[in-house]
Amino acid sequence: MPRMYPLPKPKPKTRWQIFAEARGIKKHKRSRLVFDKSVNDWVPRWGYKSIKKGPLHAPPIVEVTGSKVPPDVDPFEAASRKKSERKTRQKIRELRNKAEGDSLNRAHTALERAKTSTRSCGKFDKKKKGVNDKKTIKRKAVSRP
Repeated sequence: MPRMYPLPKPKPKTRWQIFAEARGIKKHKRSRLVFDKSVNDWVPRWGYKSIKKGPLHAPPIVEVTGSKVPPDVDPFEAASRKKSERKTRQKIRELRNKAEGDSLNRAHTALERAKTSTRSCGKFDKKKKGVNDKKTIKRKAVSRP
């Protein structure tokens, strides 16, 4: 059976998808509960009463290793600063992936489709300066006998 329209083009892969294919990484579901030895029970992996908030994962004393560490540096503050740096780097990666993923072109086509999705095909909508109208097919009214 022939198709009326051509097959849709595949979306471009993100950096992660290309990397995962090269390494053979596959998606798998992660369990929500984890066994915590300190409590000797199953606890959530994230959220309220999670294993991350347990006594083992928030030590009150941090051992300073190496002689190059200055004595005036707070190890807790340094850890939080490292975490915030990791977060900002991740945000930069996300933005780069969006730019590379051709998301702007997809957004542009979605916007064009939304403009003409009204009953009047966008004929009476307010138009922005400098934006060209996409030509639509003009249909003649069918006369009825």
